[in-house]
Amino acid sequence: MDLKSKKQILPSKNETDIFIFNLWWSLNYGAILTAYALQQSLNDWGYKSKLVHYVQDWCRIHFPNSFSEKFAKRHLQVTEPFDNYEDIIRLNQQANTFIVGSDQVFRQKYNQQQGFYFYLPFVDPDKKKIACAASFGIDHLEGNSYDNRLKKYYLSCFDAVSVREISGVKICHDELDCYAEKILDPVFWLSADHWQKLAELSDLNCKNYVFSYVLDNSSEIKHQLENIYGKINEQEIITLGKGQKKEIGTISPEDWIYYIKNCNFLITDSFHGVCFAIIFNKPFICLVNQERGLTRFESLFADIGIDLHDYHNEKLDFTSIDYKNVNSKLQEKIAYSREWMRQALARPKSTLSENKEIFSFFMQQLDICHWKLAQQKHQINEIRKILSISGTLWPYKLRCWRYKCYSLLFQGKKRQKYKIKYNEYKQKLEMFMNINCD
Repeated sequence: MDLKSKKQILPSKNETDIFIFNLWWSLNYGAILTAYALQQSLNDWGYKSKLVHYVQDWCRIHFPNSFSEKFAKRHLQVTEPFDNYEDIIRLNQQANTFIVGSDQVFRQKYNQQQGFYFYLPFVDPDKKKIACAASFGIDHLEGNSYDNRLKKYYLSCFDAVSVREISGVKICHDELDCYAEKILDPVFWLSADHWQKLAELSDLNCKNYVFSYVLDNSSEIKHQLENIYGKINEQEIITLGKGQKKEIGTISPEDWIYYIKNCNFLITDSFHGVCFAIIFNKPFICLVNQERGLTRFESLFADIGIDLHDYHNEKLDFTSIDYKNVNSKLQEKIAYSREWMRQALARPKSTLSENKEIFSFFMQQLDICHWKLAQQKHQINEIRKILSISGTLWPYKLRCWRYKCYSLLFQGKKRQKYKIKYNEYKQKLEMFMNINCD
């Protein structure tokens, strides 16, 4: 790709040029701030974008009045809330470009409920599809062979694919037959001064402190933290931990940025926590593990010339971080990443063959059916819970067990009669509750 070219197509005059799909709603500071950074960058380039408001079921009861919702009202352009597939498909009538990313949108473990939603199967074949710094989170592809064949097809319909880690480039090439470029997470695209202005919206006024933002709660992490805390003298330790979850208590994203911007040093296992420490040239300790996604850190640190192994241990000597060298390398990567995105937006839509357009339409219809089945399954599960809690099914359970006993006690025609009755009630129960009476 020629990244020296500055030619760009002017945005359309539609109300919305671009719809963005990512995890901005997921009660995670990094997720909402990378969404903010991408949208701000698009605004700077003259594009009108909206983040799609479709919240997964696990988050819906926590999202109202959360820091994510409040931040979105203050700083983001968001669509109206969607709760069904048909409404999302109608977005095709409102814009010509659809972006997925950044963050772990391609990690199947985190998106089971939404299936292949982040591969944009509902987008019409004549619309442009771009993956922006998307992440698989780990160094291998999750899912069975059927899942991965579908991913391979969906990515073949994208006009441009970029990922956040070098392992993502390898996954796309080796397993999904897709060319992907590696670019930086959008939080780096905005300057430290920009993030400083956001931090200034905070009402906090803290000095001389260490900020600890650690999401994992394993015994190993606890042991590491105890050792680290024991070495900190005459400094307050501000611990947020899992404070991004509503039930524990939260702070605003502006406060979160303030804490990192003004701390003496940061202790974290959060990828975006590390990103903001680097943005503000802060010393940090990076606590990482394989399950959470080590590859994210390895790829970032390799880009900017930091040895990961020096910064995920318990030492407190940060004098070896050469931020002058880090910043120089970082600016090159930022310029490359922004220009990759600008050119992906500027290029005309790739032309699909007639056969592929037809196939894409049928795949879209298939995905609608899959979505509806998933919704029905969810509704049935809710009915099961209600019936179980209310005790409505108890008479059926009793009859099921009674006929099972009778079928063991009697012989001949009576035994056959009770076995039929038993199977009848067993099927009724399993239909609602998946109960095994054996």
